[in-house]
Parts: sequence; structure tokens; C-alpha cells
Amino acid sequence: MNDSLTYALLIGISSILGAGISAVMLFMSTRRGQGFSDMQARYDQMQEDLDSSERRRAESDREFRAEIATLRLEMTGLRAEVRVRDDYIGALRQHIDMRKDPPPPPWPGQLVRSKGHSR
Repeated sequence: MNDSLTYALLIGISSILGAGISAVMLFMSTRRGQGFSDMQARYDQMQEDLDSSERRRAESDREFRAEIATLRLEMTGLRAEVRVRDDYIGALRQHIDMRKDPPPPPWPGQLVRSKGHSR
């Protein structure tokens, strides 16, 4: 299940639960003979709670998306580094297969800059 569908389901479920809780509270308040102002105060509190939950969910969503973007950038960099290392492994194997004497091929410049190697 993708993230968008998961969030849509969570939002839908929380909306349904909020409406259900509101209806139950209204029904219970009416049955007990409480005044309109008590019902309105409870409704207002529930609305505030729902709004607060929505704000927290939206903030969590923003944080989640920022983390995903950061991880994607990191993965892109790691994939590039793996390609450079694979190319260097190929060059080393070719150097050995051709029975060349030391020194080996120079260390890739991208790896020297990214990891501080001095080879």
C-alpha cells in the first residue's frame, strides 16, 4: 500500500470516528437532559481536539515527506559511489588479469574527495 493511500485511509477513519464520537456524545447529552450550553461546550471541545489532531497529523506528514526526500538524496549519492567503486574494482581486476606490476590504478577521485582517502 502506498503512502498516499495509507494517509487517505487514516484521514477517512479519523473523520468517521470523530463524527461517530460527536453523534454519541450528542445523543448521551440529550438523553441525560443536559442543557444546550453543555452540549455546545462538549462539541466545541471535540472540535478543538479534532483540529489539534489534524494539525499534528499534518506536521507529521511534513516531517515524513522531508525525511523521505533526505533519504532519496542519500540513496542517490550511495548509488553513485557504488558505481564508482564497481568501476574501480573492474579496473583493478583488469590490471591483475593483464599481469601488470604495481602500482595499481589510481584511487578514483570521487572517492578521495568524498571519504578523505589519500591513495
